[in-house]
Amino acid sequence: MREGGYLVICMVIIAGAIVISGCTTGPGPATLQPTASPTASQEVISVATVVTQPQSAPSSETATPTATIQQLGPVTLDLTAKNFAFNQEIITVPAGAEVTVNFDNQDSGIPHNFAVYEDNTAEKVIYRGEIINGPRSITYMFTAPSEPGTYYFQCDPHARIMNGDFVVV
Repeated sequence: MREGGYLVICMVIIAGAIVISGCTTGPGPATLQPTASPTASQEVISVATVVTQPQSAPSSETATPTATIQQLGPVTLDLTAKNFAFNQEIITVPAGAEVTVNFDNQDSGIPHNFAVYEDNTAEKVIYRGEIINGPRSITYMFTAPSEPGTYYFQCDPHARIMNGDFVVV
């Protein structure tokens, strides 16, 4: 066999050993470690739809978080208005949840708000937040509908371009 062939075989064996040693775990459950912090918009989605709770574990092990949908607990989400757009097009919350919206209007001198309606006709109000000129932040608090379904949210002054689905699960 040529010298180059032996080199390739050695590289394959070494690579295989590295992969095998990196893929095995010792006794006990594997623990995933986050490699990066989520962005603000990712945190909004996860906070609105999933609550992380530690599982009880024997004293010799560390607790592992598990995801569960919380049915009636409070939900906090961050919503930004910038360049005449929301940073989210879909917001998901549990039915009947107490919802806190940390609203950040980043458009200087432009009025925005957050409002939830039964549908896109905006005739039946579920919640209508105060309109604020940016840059400014405000906290809105309301109770999500108790009936699951897809509702509608918008910025009242710019409803044609700033809107989305408010999903209740």
